[in-house]
Amino acid sequence: KTHFDGNCVDIRLFRDDGSRYEAWWNQSDDRPGVTGGYSQALTAAFLRYATTRHSPTTVYFNDPAVISAVEGVEAQPGHDDHIHLCF
Repeated sequence: KTHFDGNCVDIRLFRDDGSRYEAWWNQSDDRPGVTGGYSQALTAAFLRYATTRHSPTTVYFNDPAVISAVEGVEAQPGHDDHIHLCF
């Protein structure tokens, strides 16, 4: 619902292998033989940048470690595989 006003965007999670394939904070990559996946460090670094430099009004993402590390990030059902930002 919040995307229709033009102030919110969803961003895929950052990966540690350069792939553009989807990722989840709480699941391994589902492709056989792929060892890379979600990068908690890159995702947290991006969210630190976004929250300190651009003051989003809403940030939803469900990784508890990122929530603890980055002020303003909140858990919300359905946000295991992407970041939801509103400005």
